[in-house]
Amino acid sequence: PPAAPQVEVLDLSSESLAARRQHQILLLDLEAKKRAFSVDVPTLARDVRSGLRNLGEPVRLFGENNADVRDRLRMTLARLEVLREGGVEVDTAAALLATSTKKE
Repeated sequence: PPAAPQVEVLDLSSESLAARRQHQILLLDLEAKKRAFSVDVPTLARDVRSGLRNLGEPVRLFGENNADVRDRLRMTLARLEVLREGGVEVDTAAALLATSTKKE
């Protein structure tokens, strides 16, 4: 029988890995935005703050009003939902969330 061709496996460059990670973050945000409309979030400011604290998020960012804070909680919960359904580990999910929320 003929010899099987040898396959050479190359590692991705750091630029390719960074581009892949950025693409994953963009896909996460796109799916989270689709689902954000169906995520239930509290309306009382103290409950919104409590939810953000439980997720390790800042209670309020500079210039945010109550509606912005509530929207940020909604998006964070939607991202977590997408990550959990995708089977992403908790540490990886936290890293992706931290990276994606810094860009907003």
